[in-house]
Amino acid sequence: MKKNTLQEVRAETVDKLVVRLTKEKKELTNLYLELRTKKLKDLRKIFHKRKDISQILTILSEKRRKV
Repeated sequence: MKKNTLQEVRAETVDKLVVRLTKEKKELTNLYLELRTKKLKDLRKIFHKRKDISQILTILSEKRRKV
């Protein structure tokens, strides 16, 4: 996730983060499906998507801890 995108994620509310997290997980599922059907050319996309999800989860847990 780029720094600008990371700053945007940090500014979002908990509800928006949950919605974004579900969207990212669906995209990751589609990437795994493409990988299994040999349509995915760049395997790094899976790495970056997992990294984005972990950053969102970290921010989400930080925000929930503050409340």
